[in-house]
Amino acid sequence: MNQLIFGIVLLRPPLFIFLLLSVLCLVVNLFFAPVLSLFWALSLFVFVLGFLLPLRGADARIVKALKHIPSFMFYQVLSLMHARNANKRSIATRHFE
Repeated sequence: MNQLIFGIVLLRPPLFIFLLLSVLCLVVNLFFAPVLSLFWALSLFVFVLGFLLPLRGADARIVKALKHIPSFMFYQVLSLMHARNANKRSIATRHFE
């Protein structure tokens, strides 16, 4: 049963993809359903607030690391775009016996 639950958890996309898609939905809903865009904006605000509230009194290194999340997401998207050519770009290593 534990393996089944673990497999289901692995089926979901990474969190940065969910965040980017929710921002995209927010922008699209600004044009088509402005009331629904308020729902998206409120949901994103609550998500960010869920990270900020526990940080009161946290170690400064943790806060500093969280400031780098946007650059991390940028590099994740960049890597995702280059994933198709990964085999061409990687360097094959030789193993000797």
